[in-house]
Amino acid sequence: MNNPMNPPINSIIQAASNAASQGRWAEAERLWMQVLSIDPNHPQALFSAGVHAFKRGQLSESLTLLKKANAIAPKDLAILISIARVLREQGHAAGEMQAIEAALAIDPYFVPGLLAKANAHERFGEVDQSTNTYRNILKVIPNESQWPAAFREQLSYGRNQVQ
Repeated sequence: MNNPMNPPINSIIQAASNAASQGRWAEAERLWMQVLSIDPNHPQALFSAGVHAFKRGQLSESLTLLKKANAIAPKDLAILISIARVLREQGHAAGEMQAIEAALAIDPYFVPGLLAKANAHERFGEVDQSTNTYRNILKVIPNESQWPAAFREQLSYGRNQVQ
């Protein structure tokens, strides 16, 4: 698979990950596309390309890439929750909930999945289910001082809903 004219795929993957972690999105996307040119079935590259397409507002392309990644790595929770997010943006509520439930079937304590489920129930007008989901989240996460920054606002909101 490695073409002698291309750098080894692992070094490209590392460079793409570094670029993304430093917020150099265009460079990261270019590098992930290079990985896909070498290995069109690389799940991390497909996932990343799907996320980049989502950020550009290309929802159909994003969903196609994410579904291909999911077919290759069906237990990857980040892929499943990203599929749910794209389906949410497309207004496909049933598909969104199906992707969330698929993630939670793999890991019932997956906090991003539980938060997505609570949010979906609330958007669907299912306030009791939303509150119950937030209650369950608050039972399984650590103390507030240890909440991940990315989830702090939604967890605080959920705590207020439960109270």
